Amino acid sequence: MNRSIERARAIADRLVPRFTPRIMIPVGLVLTVIVGLVAGRAMAGLGSGDRLVIGNTAGTLSAVLQVHDTRIAIGGGNSYADLTDFVDRSTLPWKRRIGLLVIPGWDGRHLAGALGLVERGPVDGIAVIGTRGSEQEWAIMEESARHTGAGVRYLAGEHRLTIDDGVTLTFDAAAPGDQTDPGAATITLNYHGAKIVFVDATTSNQKIWNAVRDDVGSQILVSLRSPADLAGKGARVAIRPVARRSSDLAVSGAEYTGDLVTGSRLTIRLRPGEVRIPENRLSKAAGPQPTEKPSPAPATR
Repeated sequence: MNRSIERARAIADRLVPRFTPRIMIPVGLVLTVIVGLVAGRAMAGLGSGDRLVIGNTAGTLSAVLQVHDTRIAIGGGNSYADLTDFVDRSTLPWKRRIGLLVIPGWDGRHLAGALGLVERGPVDGIAVIGTRGSEQEWAIMEESARHTGAGVRYLAGEHRLTIDDGVTLTFDAAAPGDQTDPGAATITLNYHGAKIVFVDATTSNQKIWNAVRDDVGSQILVSLRSPADLAGKGARVAIRPVARRSSDLAVSGAEYTGDLVTGSRLTIRLRPGEVRIPENRLSKAAGPQPTEKPSPAPATR
């Protein structure tokens, strides 16, 4: 247990609070390895193997990445308990220490859930991608982080974090443009050559979606916020929140699509050279996604 805590803190310390800029390797030079995407049944148990759990936290997607005994949370949710509940359902009770919490700074829809997790803890470090918003909760979070000993670091531009041999996270904060382009954040997980790209941007931010479309090496694309097109032409799989309004309906350009309703989760098992997604959680992208409806009463026959 002590070794797990030391490892989690070491990951956090690479970014916060004693962050030292490193020479960045251009993303385009990352070794390109064609890794087959294997669709299969989810393996039983929460405690074994590297994995990425993605869930719908009240309309936005959040994720928990586990590599060995290191856990990194991404996102938040629209209410105070969203991310905490998601973490608890995605981890074992004695493995809930979060080494690093990653939050898109421009997007206030993640803030409440992230604050709830920081106050509940334990969280060793917080990385905010880009400039934080003006919401009062940011000041509350910083104060809570000081009380719990979690370092906070605001990341501008691009930064890369090495988690383990062959496993990196790259954070990129897009500067905001005009009022219709409030900013965006991307988080790229490279796991032994397999690439999973998280995008947090509005539907109208074509600059970001075009950039993702051009990144043909994206094998799995995860939209944390928008249920729209996702520019999935370069991805084998697109994972997104289910549309809450008919105006958000969109056709996915990916080969396979996973639409997550509020409260649902999808577990991706990670092994060098292999990515495993439950077959029954994906559908062939052939048309617009459905809108989310209230859960009906159980049918009786």
